[in-house]
Amino acid sequence: MRALLTPEIAPRMGVVLFRPGSELMPLFMQGRVLLEPEPEQYSSFACGAVPAVSQPLADDPAVRDVFRNESVIYRAGGLASLESWLLRGNGCQWPHSDWHSEQMTTMRHAPGAIRLCWHCDNLLREQFTERLKSIAVENTTKWVLSVVCRDLGFDDMHAVTLPELCWWMVRNDLAEVLPESAARKALRMPKAIVQSATRESEIVPSVLATSIVQDKAKKVLALRVDPESP
Repeated sequence: MRALLTPEIAPRMGVVLFRPGSELMPLFMQGRVLLEPEPEQYSSFACGAVPAVSQPLADDPAVRDVFRNESVIYRAGGLASLESWLLRGNGCQWPHSDWHSEQMTTMRHAPGAIRLCWHCDNLLREQFTERLKSIAVENTTKWVLSVVCRDLGFDDMHAVTLPELCWWMVRNDLAEVLPESAARKALRMPKAIVQSATRESEIVPSVLATSIVQDKAKKVLALRVDPESP
């Protein structure tokens, strides 16, 4: 959670006051808070919570399965890291309740986790439904993309591109997880055409895009270290 606030300054007392409002108070309940000048690209934003940047890859069917892959989740930090990221937000993610408690917790649900208030957690614990799964999928997708942004040195306002996601996966030895359709898009290869009726003599063999990515990701030289060297 981030916020854009206008300070009230009392220079003679050396005091700066902020009025975040009730929705942003959880931001100040977690200990120290980083303060920095307003970036130029935020000049058109109103005071209050800074909206999250849109991530087109979150809705791209070519990489949909990447964000729920166990190896990808592990490389991004694991479920514990996902839960910590969720608790930095506020509000219960289960909308089908007439009442919510103020305390928040997380409930694991494949493929990731969901932020719930204690009341909804007691109602939904150990349940596995499509509605809960859709929330968990959305959380996992947003979290993985935020990790990719961080690891590649971008800020939260950056929209991750497919080549950037592929590079992050290659860096983390996840090239084999990349789907063929995503690899073809990243390499700017044409879509594979599946013909319903083709003579065997007319079949032209082609190289899979995923094999090209995996071949580029191979280590050039593997070094072996002798633990008992003289």
